[in-house]
Amino acid sequence: MIYDNFLHNLPLSFGIVMGTLFALVGVVLAAVGVATLRKWFASRHWPQVPARIACEVKSVHCFEDQVMFQPEVKFTFAAGGGEITGSNLGFADKLYPTREQAAKAGSRYPVGMVAMVRYDPEDPVQAVLVRRGAVAGLFLTGVGFAMVIGPLWGARLAGLPAGWLAAVLAGVAGAGYVAACSAGHSLSRARRAGIYPPPGKGSDEDVQRLARQGEKMLAIRLYRELHGTDLKTSRLQVEKMRSGKTPGGGR
Repeated sequence: MIYDNFLHNLPLSFGIVMGTLFALVGVVLAAVGVATLRKWFASRHWPQVPARIACEVKSVHCFEDQVMFQPEVKFTFAAGGGEITGSNLGFADKLYPTREQAAKAGSRYPVGMVAMVRYDPEDPVQAVLVRRGAVAGLFLTGVGFAMVIGPLWGARLAGLPAGWLAAVLAGVAGAGYVAACSAGHSLSRARRAGIYPPPGKGSDEDVQRLARQGEKMLAIRLYRELHGTDLKTSRLQVEKMRSGKTPGGGR
């Protein structure tokens, strides 16, 4: 009897689990889209300064068996009385199927070129050469909401308690929003407390100090601000610092 009930409810249970996972992915996509749009709108008021350009092409692993390519344009600019290195072309960077196509796109920014860059005065690592990302933000937000609404509508048609699922997803979205806001507030608090250096005033010694103090996320953020590396590379270099090794590319 128990086995028969299990087999009878298996498709329903599978549908609930998959619908919930589908909706959670939608929440993540919508959150990324909204964050991209927020940065795009905020950048209207960011200051613009000249920056020196250096460009290379990097590979990006999208899926287990698929590799895309992206031009990595690093630029150095003055902010807060010091130098900051950024690496974001826009708030949403385009991927290319071949290295040649990525290199062609990056050829618009030859080494040594001087271009205007926008940066967030509170967090200069959020700097872009091109103020773009609105379309990508709208697309991700729309797809994310569609992925959330679909399972909820299906649950309602099936007579399931869609309200509970909606409450859980709303809780996840709310927690993500609070976490994102607290991350920005923690940076401001760290600067006011003298833990995190002012824009353009940091060094690798400050990264090591933050890492030793257990402020790993702040250390990673500062390393990105100094060297313009991506999140993964910055995390690996900070871990090397914590283990007493000298990071590559330090200054």
